[in-house]
Amino acid sequence: MPESSITYGLLGQKLGHSWSPQIHRMLGSAPYELIEAAPQDVANILARDTWSGLNVTIPYKRQALLAADTASDAARAIGAANTLIRLKRDGSIYADNTDAAGFLWLLERFSQRQNNLSACAYISGKKVLVLGAQGGAGRAVCYALQSLGAHSIGVSRTEESFHHNLCSLWIPYDRIKDHSDAALIVNCTPVGMYPNCPKSPLAPQTLDGFTQLEGVIDVIYNPLRSALLLATLKRGIPAENGLGMLVAQACAASRLFLTGEPVSSSLFPVDFMTAADSITIEAIEQRLVQHLQNIVLIGMPGVGKTSAGQQLARLCGRPFVDIDAAVQASTGKTPTQIIRESGEEAFRAAESAAVKAAGLGSGHIIACGGGTVVTSVNYEALKQNGHLVFLDRPIHTLDTKNRPLTAAQGLESIARVRMPLYLSWADTLFACTGSPATDAAALKTLFSL
Repeated sequence: MPESSITYGLLGQKLGHSWSPQIHRMLGSAPYELIEAAPQDVANILARDTWSGLNVTIPYKRQALLAADTASDAARAIGAANTLIRLKRDGSIYADNTDAAGFLWLLERFSQRQNNLSACAYISGKKVLVLGAQGGAGRAVCYALQSLGAHSIGVSRTEESFHHNLCSLWIPYDRIKDHSDAALIVNCTPVGMYPNCPKSPLAPQTLDGFTQLEGVIDVIYNPLRSALLLATLKRGIPAENGLGMLVAQACAASRLFLTGEPVSSSLFPVDFMTAADSITIEAIEQRLVQHLQNIVLIGMPGVGKTSAGQQLARLCGRPFVDIDAAVQASTGKTPTQIIRESGEEAFRAAESAAVKAAGLGSGHIIACGGGTVVTSVNYEALKQNGHLVFLDRPIHTLDTKNRPLTAAQGLESIARVRMPLYLSWADTLFACTGSPATDAAALKTLFSL
């Protein structure tokens, strides 16, 4: 950071890509910089009087707390600060931890949506399993849950010296089944975060043993739906990612930045976040989802997925991925050549590899092959970051040229097998309008791209 700067920013060791500048620009706390610093430089940066407010991420949250003159109850209890401000009244440094407030906002919304109850009424006295409770995010979540009167149980792989008193009890992962009456599971580990997805901190079948589970929250937001959330949703259990928490904690930090004073001694979002704040948080969250989410086109062979997808990508200025083209790029052979030389099974394996790679991306337009849906693992690969759109038009209008499987099996036979899959996979059903150009324009409008 230049010596002359008077700014807001995010301080960390390796920041990579962060959404914080975009979020704070929308919140009004700008200019906002990303400040990557080596450990030996952090003390000097924190000591400068050239910044007004800083967010702090790993591994400097503890150091940020120690550098402050005063701190909130949350920061002291959690033992780390993710927000620093220079108080306008005297220039001293005040530390807070807005992760706790961000999680509480998320839990409040989750509770209202699922049960029409406040977070306190929803979770007080109930058992909550917190995976990775010993980490920075985990400690903030446990502090918030403790404030609500929940019986939080920390699930950890670390030794006891890392355990804290924000949890009522600590257990190893192999004892999770002993607490199958938990009402909520919160994942605070990075397991399953991009690019290491679709991994999960829990085996999917573990969820089947929870007889009173009312929800799962995963603080991961990249991918938008982690493997844990996909397994949860598959079982009909409400689930939420951490994107709302990210924006809500930024909103709390922005309030501190812009006022230059502690906002409130109270932790609860209802006490320092107005209804207007919640509207702003959800609007920013939705804008991020629109930017991050892939639009995935599925449907019968010849329906126009590739042509409409190409047009849509051009209209929106987004990257376009055609799965069949990706297969050819990786194997050096067209799908038709692979099928004729090695059979359909070999093609499906190559197709799944291409689907997995495409599904890791974000903000793309993806055109799938007509038979992508016959391989079940492709669903989760596409759904983790995607909104699946089923393109449909009358069978007699479909183009079957250069499609060996279609020629061999017949359109009607293929439709009988695949139509139930298209319908079960699809988030949106889209009746084609008659041309790729008009389809693309309609899809752009439909998704506000």
